[in-house]
Amino acid sequence: MSETPRSRAPAPPGAAPVRAVTFDLWHTLLYLEPGDEDEYNRSQGALGLETLQEAPVTGPATLAPAEAVRRASQEAGDRSEQGESVSLSAQIERAAALAGRTVEPARYVGRIERLVASSPFRVAPGAQEVMADLAGRGVRIGVVANTVGEPGRALQRICEREGLGRFVDAWSWSDELPWTKPSPKIFLHCLGELGGTPPRAFHVGDAIWDIEGARRAGFAASVLYTGLARYGTHYRTVVMTKDPAAAGPDYTIHLLGELPALVDRVLGPGSTEK
Repeated sequence: MSETPRSRAPAPPGAAPVRAVTFDLWHTLLYLEPGDEDEYNRSQGALGLETLQEAPVTGPATLAPAEAVRRASQEAGDRSEQGESVSLSAQIERAAALAGRTVEPARYVGRIERLVASSPFRVAPGAQEVMADLAGRGVRIGVVANTVGEPGRALQRICEREGLGRFVDAWSWSDELPWTKPSPKIFLHCLGELGGTPPRAFHVGDAIWDIEGARRAGFAASVLYTGLARYGTHYRTVVMTKDPAAAGPDYTIHLLGELPALVDRVLGPGSTEK
């Protein structure tokens, strides 16, 4: 990758406790326009079907290939809602088992990585400026993201390409871990990498999983970000079926630029040393 995470020495004895902010990724730091997002989701399914159709038949089929891909994806989504991670490799292997075939998971994962790289991702308005502001205030920054449909490493490359990666101290991608949001464990994993503690941490995201997970992890504040609530059909019907506002976020912001002052107000000012 073109950039490496920032490295900060642990706070010296007697220094102010670390302040940390973790961000969701989709529709918080990066997004696709609704039509592009729908095409992206259609392409994910098409690549799964293409991989399965190329695979040799090695046993009896329970489902046709297209239905097997859909079933495996749905099962992974259902488990994600419960805080359990299912990798892309495991998903395509499950689909292959249902279709009576044997696949090479790396081929499918590689196709999805190329899809991510070629998709027209955009940076959330103000994201770079806010992350730079937080870093300048001595805040440690993490990303906590559910990567059910793509490898986190591919999205990380997009973040680095778009200039966001240089501000991030720790990445927690669910496909690389046993958990998804809303499990508190994925939040605490990221926070541990940052050297922070829940009473000194904020989490910012757009979905109910962000609000519930941060609360379960004991974060000082869960922040609902509403500035990019323009979703494609799939995201809106699958991910946003539950109103995140109903989970009771501690704060709601429409502009990311509101965040640094809110962090200072709730957690108090911190050191400006990096």
